Order: sequence, then structure tokens, then C-alpha cells
Amino acid sequence: MIATALGLAACAEGFTQEAAVESFATANPDATSAEAECVVDALVAQYGLEELEQELANEPPFPSFTNAQFRASFDCGMTEPVIEQLVPQVVASGVADEHAECVATELVATITDDELDALTGGPAAETFGGRYLEAAESCGALNS
Repeated sequence: MIATALGLAACAEGFTQEAAVESFATANPDATSAEAECVVDALVAQYGLEELEQELANEPPFPSFTNAQFRASFDCGMTEPVIEQLVPQVVASGVADEHAECVATELVATITDDELDALTGGPAAETFGGRYLEAAESCGALNS
């Protein structure tokens, strides 16, 4: 399972969507303002502003919220944290260290939203294994 390293801190007072975007951007300095806005918009659409504030207050966060945040971030183009977290899993599956980042990058670039569940501990779509093999072949990792 990939646990997201992305954080979205609840604002102490006056929790608003704008404050949530600012908080997300602060917690994720590599995120563009468009990515931060996209992630918060997706989470507000899924939870509503009041429930989002409640989810943010949970310490530690519920796995369902962590996965929702992970999916929203991924869908908004924030793939670098996914790649970083996927590399050790690729190595653990038998890919040599020198090919692992390439395989992870190729895999993340080609997976669909349905296949994303395989990265969060959910069921893998039928096509995920094929995409993994294609990524490994593209990176010359099949014989490593």
C-alpha cells in the first residue's frame, strides 16, 4: 500500500475553501497553486467543506481519507510523490535498483484511475499487470 505523504492541515479558525488551498500549498511546497486548488476542490466535492474540516481533525487520518487525498492529488497531476513511494515496491518486486525509478515513472505515467487502486491496497484492475510489464520492458528491467 502506498500511504500518501501529502498533508492538508485544518485551519484553526474560519475554515474556508480558500484557507484550505493555502494550507495545502504550504504543506506541499512542490505543488503549484493550480494543483493545490484542484486537490482541495476534489476533496470538497467529495466530502463537503464541513466534513472535510472534520476529516482533517482526525489524528491519525482515517485510511479512507488518506486514500481520497492520494487519489485527488494524483488526479490533479501530483505524480512525483507517487513515484517516490512506488520505487521501493518496484525494487521489492525484483526490479534492480538502477531500473526502479524508470519503471515507477513509466507505470505512473500510464495507469488509469481504475488501476490506481492497485497502488493504494485495493484490487488491481485487470490491465495493471500488463502496464507493469510494459513499464519494466520499456526500461530494460525484465532481465535485471
